[in-house]
Amino acid sequence: ATSTALVADAQLVVSGMSRQRGWVSVSVQTYQSHRTSAQRILQQEYTVDETGATLNALSRTSDAPEEEPEQQASTTPTTSIFIRDWKLSGRRAYIRYDNDNSSFWFNPVVNDDPRHNSVSGSDFPCSRGDIFLKLGMRGARLIPWQLKEGDVFRLGQAYVLVSKVRLTSDTTMDVSAFSPPPREQTAVLASTGTDAARDSAGSAESDDDEPPTPGSQRSSGAGEPSTPPPAHECYICYEAGEAGNPLISPCMCQGSVKFVHLNCLQRWIQPEGSSAVNTHCSICKGRYPEKAQAMMIRPPALLLESWSNHRALRLRHWVSFANHSTASLGRFTEHNDVVIPDHSVSGEHALIIHSGDQFWLHDRESSNGTFIRLSAPLKLAFGETLQMKMGKSLLSLQAKRSRWSRLRMRLNILRLGSAGPGGDDG
Repeated sequence: ATSTALVADAQLVVSGMSRQRGWVSVSVQTYQSHRTSAQRILQQEYTVDETGATLNALSRTSDAPEEEPEQQASTTPTTSIFIRDWKLSGRRAYIRYDNDNSSFWFNPVVNDDPRHNSVSGSDFPCSRGDIFLKLGMRGARLIPWQLKEGDVFRLGQAYVLVSKVRLTSDTTMDVSAFSPPPREQTAVLASTGTDAARDSAGSAESDDDEPPTPGSQRSSGAGEPSTPPPAHECYICYEAGEAGNPLISPCMCQGSVKFVHLNCLQRWIQPEGSSAVNTHCSICKGRYPEKAQAMMIRPPALLLESWSNHRALRLRHWVSFANHSTASLGRFTEHNDVVIPDHSVSGEHALIIHSGDQFWLHDRESSNGTFIRLSAPLKLAFGETLQMKMGKSLLSLQAKRSRWSRLRMRLNILRLGSAGPGGDDG
């Protein structure tokens, strides 16, 4: 009876309160290099309720007035959040409330137009208006993130694209373009060359006025059995090719080191105890073609493309998780499977962990942080603070529950408790 009375009193209290379930507190810090030192950091505070809000960028070169938009009180709900960026304008994201799951969502506006890329005429995958979520930094909360093909993440000021994902279920690659011709075909070619030599020798005899002396010998080799061409063999194990382990010629090597088994090369290009894969031949120093690289990599594997040194240096990295479940990324050559030479990248910056056909990105408490580009709606969990970067602005978002929402949760707990066996007895 006592618990039933408490539930009834709580229902009366909740009925007299506002039905707002919560709000999102948004803090925006923008670095403006054209201002004086006292005005370079612009701080703005916003509150977004269940009606939602849009995140708008204002360009200095646009028709918008030079003075900043009128700042509302941080506790007053707003429907527009403004970020001043000297190269960007328009809507970049919006915050909405979903009644079905009673949660706030952050929805980035993905711009796929290559004309808006920062580097014109290049394959750089990002634009200035992209929004990056902070996954970790020294002293900050660490957020593991599942990587998928097409994702872009930042290590400091270096950008990394997940260009390709290969799983165990991938089909076998076609090696016919890199395989030697069959031995029968080689023998036919050799015999064809011998017949041509005989014909040329015969024509030389017909043109000669004097017949050859009985003791003279022709160099045409007529009457001598043709020697079969030697079988191709692997320059690592000295064995011939097999149906399940063919010989291939993936680089510019010639002679006795031209052919190699696919399995032998797979073991050769990945050092023991490492997830990194060598994409250049150790003999001729030539780079393996992309199709050959895809054949030689043992899945599960990732193909990463990195842009560093102010996007002037572009590198490609194959990482295989066939022998090890983790791969390290950083600036140090000795301790990392993927080396990114950039001053903003920590010595041991991040990890990629393979688990159950999934790849997870983890920050290792780096100095300049690890960020992931947002390309899909992100749920804002109540009570958790998320930090994002867009251009020269840093956004901090935190979803909070209202008193009405918290009391409603407690009311549901009391209601469940009173409906139990103990409530029936009282």
